[in-house]
Amino acid sequence: MKIQSTITIMMFTQVFLLLFCNIASGIQKVYTTITGNDYKSPERRAIETAIFQTVFLINYIGAGLPFYMYTLTGAVFRQALFRLIYMIFHCNRARQEVAPSQGSN
Repeated sequence: MKIQSTITIMMFTQVFLLLFCNIASGIQKVYTTITGNDYKSPERRAIETAIFQTVFLINYIGAGLPFYMYTLTGAVFRQALFRLIYMIFHCNRARQEVAPSQGSN
């Protein structure tokens, strides 16, 4: 029962965050479409560009959120990730130790 409630909370959180991140993009696109033919001063265009870039960044953050959610909340996923990181660093260390040395002639 505990696992089911944890998964349910995780899924609701993920859906909420993805919805939040994607709604900002939709609102920005609707605004751009409505005001596309209006005259805009350079300052207004600069502000709109900054807002567009921020919304674009939020959209990308939304795509990466599930990874961090699973890492922070899922014990099995976290253990597998730590094992993978350990294997990567352990293999790199083993390669450094096995590297041929330059002998004197």
